[in-house]
Amino acid sequence: MAVILVVDDEVRYTKNLKKILSLHGHDVSIANSSEDAIRLGLEIKPDILITDWMLQSDLDGGQVNAVLREANLSMKTLVITGHSDLEQRNGSLLEHIEEIIHKPFRIQTVLDFINKALSE
Repeated sequence: MAVILVVDDEVRYTKNLKKILSLHGHDVSIANSSEDAIRLGLEIKPDILITDWMLQSDLDGGQVNAVLREANLSMKTLVITGHSDLEQRNGSLLEHIEEIIHKPFRIQTVLDFINKALSE
């Protein structure tokens, strides 16, 4: 079991991921803004952060990851994005992100990432 924080400003993504990941035995919290993600992430210290890159907030998913990673060095991060050129545009913010997947995505891809992160 992992403590997972899911961050996306699209509520349907957070709710669906919480439901599915909880059914797989994980302790899942959700946030719909970067501010809520940082507050909650500092409190729960997740094993895994699953975040959208583009948030309708002051900070993007890479910046949320950077703040939470400072407080929790062992946290693993999966970024979900609709932008195919993310890697080219955001080099330094991607430094501590283990994987990027593109929307739409298969839930099995997320589950595989979690299993890999837990085995490391």
